[in-house]
Amino acid sequence: MSSTTSPTPPATSKPAKRKRSRTFQFVLTLIFLASVALFAIPLMKQMSGPSMTKQQIRALQSKDGPPQWAGFDFGGSDMSDMDLTGANLKGADLSDCNLSGAKLAAADLRGADLSDANLTGADLRNADLTGANLEGVIAVGIVATGADFTRVEASEADFLMANLRGCNFTEGVFEKAGFDRADLSHANFAKANLRYAHLYMADMTSASLKGADTWFMKHTEPPVSAPAYVPAGKQPSPF
Repeated sequence: MSSTTSPTPPATSKPAKRKRSRTFQFVLTLIFLASVALFAIPLMKQMSGPSMTKQQIRALQSKDGPPQWAGFDFGGSDMSDMDLTGANLKGADLSDCNLSGAKLAAADLRGADLSDANLTGADLRNADLTGANLEGVIAVGIVATGADFTRVEASEADFLMANLRGCNFTEGVFEKAGFDRADLSHANFAKANLRYAHLYMADMTSASLKGADTWFMKHTEPPVSAPAYVPAGKQPSPF
């Protein structure tokens, strides 16, 4: 009686299987780490943020000369009433900062991000803001005579009652910006975008709008002499 021999299955290389398994695990690990970097890191940045106190910022200041903080990230920090005269803040992130009452005269703010910052009452005389982002900034009552705002992005910025005499706004974007009661005398708005901007009772004496886009811009001249305020009930009698 002849015995039937079963065919022997081909030998499988165990090292090859392990190699493929390790490669697969490595790929899965890479995908997992990429997912963490994509979602977790931005979340951590949002939670921590670069916001700094005035004490922390003052600790960065050198006793010799104006601050040299080009490119620094101060986003959301409190810098109110700080003396930053002549500071080098070129390309710095100052978005959402409280800069109310800050002294920024002659400061270098070229290319800086000041979006949504509070500059109420700040001193920006002769500051250089060329190419800066001022979108949504609150600049009520600032003094910025002689400042350079060339090519700034300042849509929806509020310059209520600001002293902007002699400023250069060439090629700036000021869509829906407010300049109510501002002093814009001798200012240069050549080739600027002033669409939907409102300049109620703004002083535009000798200001230049050459080549500016003033589509739907609203401007009313300030009164020659505003009547004195008389409290209610104390108006002079007509008799």
